Amino acid sequence: MTVIVWDGHILAADRLADNNGIKSPITKIGQIEVNNKKYLYGFAGVNLICLELLEWFKAGAEPEKFTQALRENKGDAVLLLISEFNEIFIFEGGPYPTNFSDARRFAIGSGRDIAYGAMAMGADAYQAVKVACEIQIGCGIGINTLKF
Repeated sequence: MTVIVWDGHILAADRLADNNGIKSPITKIGQIEVNNKKYLYGFAGVNLICLELLEWFKAGAEPEKFTQALRENKGDAVLLLISEFNEIFIFEGGPYPTNFSDARRFAIGSGRDIAYGAMAMGADAYQAVKVACEIQIGCGIGINTLKF
């Protein structure tokens, strides 16, 4: 129910949240600084779990402080982090990230395949999210963008 796209310069995301079957707008991307390092972030999944995952990361991302609730809800929340040095990390179900820094572009969420297709045809992140919102039923209600 989300599409978040990084094209190497722009982070873009749809704004659709499902509140027990009612469409609601939400912001799924932002910018933080942790240990003097700037990150753009995006999250997909159950909002409360995503927010807990983001707060854990902002507090220092210490593996021993990764909560049992986050472990039990593996797959219910994904945190995408883009560092100011173009490093790409995903936290999902555990305190250790998967590093996708070799990727030139990246996407998560239910609209990710459509977004990848749009980028393969030359779309930037905003355009890729726009295409996904037109096609994927779980994406929509506008687009937010960020860049460093």
